[in-house]
Amino acid sequence: MVGNSRSRRITCKLLTMNTRLTLVINRKNVISAKQYAKKNHTSVSAIVNGFFERLQYIVERATKEPVNTLVKEHAGSLSKSNKNVVSRKG
Repeated sequence: MVGNSRSRRITCKLLTMNTRLTLVINRKNVISAKQYAKKNHTSVSAIVNGFFERLQYIVERATKEPVNTLVKEHAGSLSKSNKNVVSRKG
């Protein structure tokens, strides 16, 4: 069966779990972020997610320890006055 073979491309998508995060941000910055996202055919969520991925890479590279370790070390260090600003919905 020479000359009759077909190659098949197999793609797989890594399934990740997304979690909602509510942020309190200056209105001017929200408008700017939405305009930037629209112009670049992306979403504000994708931009923020990319920011945190880059931040995690930089921190891990600088400290040579996983971000999760740093988070555990500093857990609870958020002042009481700021705790009402942070909201996470699952």
